[in-house]
Amino acid sequence: MNVLIVSPLPPPSGGIATWTEGIRNYYQGGRDGVSIAVLNTSLTGRRAEVVSNQRNFWDEVKRTWTLLRAFRRMLREERPDVIHLNTAGAQFGMYRDWLMARAAHHAGVPVVVHFRCDVQNKAEFNHRAFRAFRWLVKKADRILVLNQASQDYVKRFTETPVDVVCNYSALWERDSVISVREKLRRVVYVGRVWENKGIHELLEAAAQLPDIEIHLFGREYGVFEKMEYPANVHRHGNVEHARVREELLASDVFVLPSHTEGFSNALVEAMAVGLPCVATDVGANAEMLSDGCGIVIPPFMPEKLVAAIEQLRDTSMRRELSAKVHDRYLQNYTIEAVTAKLASVWSRCCR
Repeated sequence: MNVLIVSPLPPPSGGIATWTEGIRNYYQGGRDGVSIAVLNTSLTGRRAEVVSNQRNFWDEVKRTWTLLRAFRRMLREERPDVIHLNTAGAQFGMYRDWLMARAAHHAGVPVVVHFRCDVQNKAEFNHRAFRAFRWLVKKADRILVLNQASQDYVKRFTETPVDVVCNYSALWERDSVISVREKLRRVVYVGRVWENKGIHELLEAAAQLPDIEIHLFGREYGVFEKMEYPANVHRHGNVEHARVREELLASDVFVLPSHTEGFSNALVEAMAVGLPCVATDVGANAEMLSDGCGIVIPPFMPEKLVAAIEQLRDTSMRRELSAKVHDRYLQNYTIEAVTAKLASVWSRCCR
């Protein structure tokens, strides 16, 4: 089975790009009878370096035309059995994905649309985004989403089958699990350091927990580049994945106070090493930490974040959560578990 994935690849490194690279590497050499080709849609130039850059309309039109030409060429050369379209849910990107889905159907190739976002949040950004979303789902032969809320939302607008397929973490050895220490000393956050990730709330919580070190790993944006941080907050910027693994293993608690998420790669990587987790009830977070695998709190409420961290001063509780969250990872979020679901979806589309 030949699969053409339309998706970004590193650089720059990001959740979707890292996912795509891992899937391509997993199937390298035609593993399980699956051959992967990738049309790389990564941003280049200044747009790649500054995530908040405004898009120039005509630059986007030219970029779309270039990618569409490359897509048609790959349809002819690779002869895929199925197209896997990764979409971040951005307004202009969904229009581009719709054009590619149309081209695939003209060539007689089925299309899997994989929404890599909290779908309702993106689709209802404005009327143009909603229109692009509706057009795109009509062209999909199968739709994949990251969480239950997104599945429920998409099903309101299509009869096309909609499946939840989670992200995976393939970065860590199976036996790399934290050693739970008696005293909670170190809380870690991994991700972009900007407002939508709940960093203001995290800093408010840090000011109320002066005896605990708060470590931030990720690039800073906007006001967070220049503001004054509490004394117990340590900023590390972007680091390599190998360093992230080391830092997670050296920590006591992982926090993710986001305002919005689809499916957090950072959270699943913390789960992979058995790190007790506190996350806000957005995206797939609550599903990932359900059945007592972690602590889920409302977004925008720093006092709840403080209370959750205080609760985890209990060593026995952290030990229990560590075991539960690592088991959850092994059962659901390994690359083997995720590729099995993907291969099943691709095969059904081909048939």
